[in-house]
Amino acid sequence: MRKLTLDYLINQVMSKRVILILVAAFLFRVIYISLFIDPEYDSYDRFLKGIRVLRKPSEISYHWCWLPLFQFIDASLYWLTNSYTSIRVFSTVCGVISSYLLYLLTFEISRSEKAALASITIFSFNPLIFIYDTTGMTESFFTLLILLTVIFIVRRRLLASSIPLALACLVRYEAWFLTPFLYSLIFFNKVTSIKKVIMASIPPFLSISSWIYLNFRRYGDPLHFLHTLENYLKFIQANHVIYAAYLPKTEIMFRYVRDMVAPIWYLIVYMIALTPPIFIVAIIEIYYRLKTSRKDRFLALIPIFYLVLITIPLLLCKSEGWPRYSIPGIPYYILYSALWIEKPSNAKLRKFVIVLSLLLSLIIISASTAANINYTRPILEVSLWLKDHVDEGKVLCTRAPIILLSELSIDKFVYFERRDVGEDFFIKFLRQNEVSYVVSHFGYFSDLCQNLTIVLFTDEGSYIIYKV
Repeated sequence: MRKLTLDYLINQVMSKRVILILVAAFLFRVIYISLFIDPEYDSYDRFLKGIRVLRKPSEISYHWCWLPLFQFIDASLYWLTNSYTSIRVFSTVCGVISSYLLYLLTFEISRSEKAALASITIFSFNPLIFIYDTTGMTESFFTLLILLTVIFIVRRRLLASSIPLALACLVRYEAWFLTPFLYSLIFFNKVTSIKKVIMASIPPFLSISSWIYLNFRRYGDPLHFLHTLENYLKFIQANHVIYAAYLPKTEIMFRYVRDMVAPIWYLIVYMIALTPPIFIVAIIEIYYRLKTSRKDRFLALIPIFYLVLITIPLLLCKSEGWPRYSIPGIPYYILYSALWIEKPSNAKLRKFVIVLSLLLSLIIISASTAANINYTRPILEVSLWLKDHVDEGKVLCTRAPIILLSELSIDKFVYFERRDVGEDFFIKFLRQNEVSYVVSHFGYFSDLCQNLTIVLFTDEGSYIIYKV
């Protein structure tokens, strides 16, 4: 294999076609950010936690059950820009870099410029990748870190691979399982010595251990984050009846289908997210490589392992099964689809598969955008109303998107966790905290606000603002 020397990297970077694809990918994402608000609730929630972390960096309770690194990135970007848009641009930058890393990885495996160009093109405009590269979620950053790890492993730079993997272990828990999987593959394939494998395992192990230790020190329970997640899932299930009446029919159908086909749910997600043509040829090529090429077995096992990794929690009812969980596995399916496309025997199908995939990607992005606009319309309406009307007093609101999109100081907002109180207790709490408005979402608080005046009622009552 050709070494990734500095001269080689510079020559590849200066490729006009590569630059054109990367610039187009970046510009389309930036335009998308400027036109549409982020539809992901957790994006705002993480950023809000980042603002709180900035005020008190040593308080790990702000992170909830999430690993801490991304909230510190949120905090840093808020400190630099005072704008939520900064984290969306950060995701875009991570996504564009990931496109280039996949180009390098594909070229490293195939030594084919055409295969590498096919992979970067398909990846850059994959619908799930594109949309999440414009959100404030962890997926783009995490995918970048895992791609960088895999490239270093392919180049047999094991110690270098441990650095991005250690960072990934502070972003998403999936990296905790990827670490032993990747290094076990290296060891059993006799790629390097056991000493180097152990040395490379130390940084990720320290990341994992540090979070477990911090939970033990703060809560007296090293697995507190796990128990917090379990309690959250129980809370969601217990309150599903309350907010089910306010959910869009598409989301109700999504939940029904997900539960019905749980064992193969993420296979369906990959087929749609990759688009059927790319998914089918990727599966064909992965099967072929596993069967015939011991050298490629390491890479071919990654998408299979990741599919199993995200399916098991869903079967155990420990996951909400969101399609975005599949994103870190997408680059490897695309890599193998590019290898299939560029085989001489498939030359006649090459353009057809790529063009059809890009066309389907555009349709999926358009449909997802339309659904997101419909979903975020009441959120934006409430946020703008608060921005225009709240002067004195505070707002009881538990919805992070509204807090951030209103552009009011987070000190203006009060959080109320309890649901098992009477109306008198609730009204007393509002007066003690100088609350002027209560934002009810999906029916929350509405039973406690029956004697308050409604000042804003969005579509079908999904969001209601009460004046105290």
